[in-house]
Amino acid sequence: MEEYDAVIIGAGHNGLILGAYLAKSGQKVLVLERRNEIGGGLCTEEVTVPDFLHNTHATFHMMVDYMPAIHDLELDKYGIQFTLPPVQVAMLYKDSKSVVLYNDLGKSVKSIEKISLKDARSYEQEYNKAKEFVQELIMPLTYLPPMPPFEQVELLSKTDLGRELLELGEYSPLDYVTEHFEDERIRALMLYLICYWGLDPDITGLGFLIPLYLERATNYRILLGGSHRFTGALSKIIHHNGGKVAELCEVREIILENGEAIGVHLKEDSAYLNKKILAKKAVASSLNPIQTFTELIEKSVLSENFLKEINRWEWEEWSLFGVHLALNDPPRYIHGDTEPHVNEALRCIIGYDSVDEVMSAWRDIRNGVLPEPAGSCSCFTLFDSSMAPYNKHVGFFSQFAPYELNGGVDLWYKIKDEYMERCIEKWKTYAPNITKPNIIGKSCHSPLDIENRISTMRRGSIKHGKYIPMQMGYFRPHPEISGYRTPVKKLYVCGSSAYPGGLVLGAPGYNAANVIMEDLGVEKWWSYPEYIERARRKYGF
Repeated sequence: MEEYDAVIIGAGHNGLILGAYLAKSGQKVLVLERRNEIGGGLCTEEVTVPDFLHNTHATFHMMVDYMPAIHDLELDKYGIQFTLPPVQVAMLYKDSKSVVLYNDLGKSVKSIEKISLKDARSYEQEYNKAKEFVQELIMPLTYLPPMPPFEQVELLSKTDLGRELLELGEYSPLDYVTEHFEDERIRALMLYLICYWGLDPDITGLGFLIPLYLERATNYRILLGGSHRFTGALSKIIHHNGGKVAELCEVREIILENGEAIGVHLKEDSAYLNKKILAKKAVASSLNPIQTFTELIEKSVLSENFLKEINRWEWEEWSLFGVHLALNDPPRYIHGDTEPHVNEALRCIIGYDSVDEVMSAWRDIRNGVLPEPAGSCSCFTLFDSSMAPYNKHVGFFSQFAPYELNGGVDLWYKIKDEYMERCIEKWKTYAPNITKPNIIGKSCHSPLDIENRISTMRRGSIKHGKYIPMQMGYFRPHPEISGYRTPVKKLYVCGSSAYPGGLVLGAPGYNAANVIMEDLGVEKWWSYPEYIERARRKYGF
């Protein structure tokens, strides 16, 4: 039997971030991973042909310029380097016109002017306001534990900017783009960008996320060498500080004694020799709430009401369908004849010329119908040549898709290759060189594949749970555990189902580290970034 100070269940990026902070604090840490590979959604694999690297889940990194772990853990010393492509988004329309958004706001405004002068001015104004929201309020709140709703409303109501964000909270993305933009093509672009990371277009109550997704849409980074390197570096930090990360170790049960979490039992087929592992100070779970509280814990220690609420956890109707291509040549878009920067864009969005087309796709998804292929196309080797052999390229097409199909979820096994071909054909109508001679290899993943590979993402839920008002903020995943502590003493949560949510934010792991260190009474070796300290002084967070 082995004993550690802290045992962490799940080696996705949040579990590893928590483990790295604790290990550097002198705690003896063990991180356990069910799969034979760490990283969760941060996967980089050769899924087409050898030597072509594809990010098969997490691809774009939208928060690394704010994420405290990047600086605190000195990830640059472990070879972590992000690049910010100057040409971020190209929206390609059927009439060969396009709009290009850059990391430079002025260039974006000039491109929108070619479609609508009024919308160009509106975008400039809304982007600047979104940037202010993000810097002043949204990012500081992301990397602090959540406040009860009334307390947060009271603090935000004391300033003009806070009141504006509260008012925006009642908007749906569809309401927002309809009010602020007039051209259908620009509306379609803005609606797509705002909804890309998990907002249903017509759901109200989460409008406070609109400025985040609008501003971040032109600030995406990619990790050189592939997304998986991020978690590889975190694992090295844990090992270098005396901790362990163990794969093929699935937890069967969280051990309780006198109402406290004192360790874990592993399943018999786990690779770890010791099936019972004790934790003197903390057990933390980065799994989803259903797994943690209904599958790993003796139910008698939790209240009936708590379990009832946990079992109501909702998953999205939608997920993502992805196509990966190994290419001889990068995509060359017909729109590049008039706008050469199209061929330099990190993301080219195809298939949406109007709000109606965006909404039609969402209606299909909710009805279990495969939508007409439309989505985001990328060629990562334009920015990172290490992902393919010399002078070769990798392509990626991603779009929204239903998890549950009419005919049952298992239908994905039969139709996914056919649907991949439909997606490639759609891509070809915009980039005519996406042809058989140019395609060296291809692969696809469906929402069902996501669930099968990453068990925390049930129903292909890339966010570990639907974004609706009652599953966000102080309610994520439940008011009793949104602050990372749980009804079970010494048991904590730290995954994407915890506040503030999914994507590669690093926030649940970071916030849980702050809470656990406080509970242990150990002085932290790190401090809050200046932008958080400034917000705490200014707004009282």
